[in-house]
Amino acid sequence: MKFLHGLALTNEMKRLCAKAGKLDLAIAYWGSRALHLLKLDPERPDVRVICCLKGGKSAPEVIKLFGAKARQLDNLHAKVIWTEYGAIVGSANASSNGLPEEEDSSDGLLEAGVLVQDPAELKAIADWFQKLFEHESKKIEAFDLELAALARKPSNGGIPSLTEFIVALRGRVPPQVPIALAMYSDSGTKEQRRFIEQALEDTQQAKKIRAFLNISDKAFEKLDWYIDWPELPPDHFLIDCHIRNGRIRMGNFLHTFEKVRGWPGHFGNDAADYYFVSDRGSKGPHCRLTKTDAKLLEACSAELWKAAAKEGDNEGRVLSLSEAAPILYELATTARAK
Repeated sequence: MKFLHGLALTNEMKRLCAKAGKLDLAIAYWGSRALHLLKLDPERPDVRVICCLKGGKSAPEVIKLFGAKARQLDNLHAKVIWTEYGAIVGSANASSNGLPEEEDSSDGLLEAGVLVQDPAELKAIADWFQKLFEHESKKIEAFDLELAALARKPSNGGIPSLTEFIVALRGRVPPQVPIALAMYSDSGTKEQRRFIEQALEDTQQAKKIRAFLNISDKAFEKLDWYIDWPELPPDHFLIDCHIRNGRIRMGNFLHTFEKVRGWPGHFGNDAADYYFVSDRGSKGPHCRLTKTDAKLLEACSAELWKAAAKEGDNEGRVLSLSEAAPILYELATTARAK
């Protein structure tokens, strides 16, 4: 093993990337000059890349050039370059800050790494990369690249508003985006609300609820709830939309648990099932909620409510963002044109 830092690390990374043969790169963040810095040809057939695209952490115009040879992993933080001849495990991302091109460069971050050449260790790294690439990382869709480009715009601070998100995608939000509008007009009786509020404050009841959901004390503090709503989608971000007098009053992002189960409550001769969610504030998985978004949702309340309540009663309906986006897009773009 050989310790490297500064320009020596940069040069060794370039040397490995120039080698013929298989090249695997698990580097979390790729800057716009990554290919130049690494002297890397994205069209070579024997290269594979795993990166983090979430929140625009990697430049989509660079990652796009690798095609299907690149995959994404949201929680990747590693910086690893592997070849059959050697590998570098270090701290440097594929960016100008991570790879100084001159020995006396002071603008970049202080990076270091080790050169690995032991055959047993190289095999261990290769196996690790293979597992990530085949089983843990995800395919990169055109939608993912669009989102990354949107997040990298300086104007939105890394995460666009709901309106910006929908407009950037021209109203075509893919069904796999786990965001939905939780639209309801009935928030329960006073007795039902009082019961759950008291249960959350009662030490013994709170303990039972934490055990029921298998959550920590910290997560318990962020709990919110809906009454008798088993249709809530699991592991989804819900935009709370309470219909009052025909208008939406937008709340926060709420996140459902992986298993949607009702917690039974009994009070007097009445009973209700409570479906717990976690209050995530204004930030969702791909966008944030703003006052402008609230006005947009309120402005098209009637049409959204009609779309959500095609069948059955109108007490509560979940409308996926992919269904709602065309309506929101039309209204947002019309408003901008005026």
